[in-house]
Amino acid sequence: MALTFKQFSIDEDHIVTMGPLAGPTDVAYGMTMGNDWHDALNEQFATVFEAPILSPDIGYRRVQELLAAYHLQFPLFAYPLDSVDGEHIYGIQTDQHWFLYTAYFQLENGTYEFYAEILDANGLDELLSLDDEDDSIDT
Repeated sequence: MALTFKQFSIDEDHIVTMGPLAGPTDVAYGMTMGNDWHDALNEQFATVFEAPILSPDIGYRRVQELLAAYHLQFPLFAYPLDSVDGEHIYGIQTDQHWFLYTAYFQLENGTYEFYAEILDANGLDELLSLDDEDDSIDT
């Protein structure tokens, strides 16, 4: 019997950790790594992934670029990409415990819907507590 995403993610050995890049903590658009950096980054994710994309690879490259603007190193392709859909969780090394959740799925026309969000530990617990029948996130 295969593991569900929830069961797979609960084992912390399967949460890949990303670390800070060398350099200052100044962030694009004149912000700093204050308490609301994750909200600003989530807004940028929502804007960037508003329209379908051509492949999951493009989505992860966009995530990598946005995180680099916040001096966070993204472990690109830490998991093999499935050609139809996928979900991943990455730990973020900062002064608090933060997580990056990504999900993508292929649409009927061959393009992909991509979703990325920075979550705190409570948000991750809420995500993992969703029923297997209702494991989608409203985007």
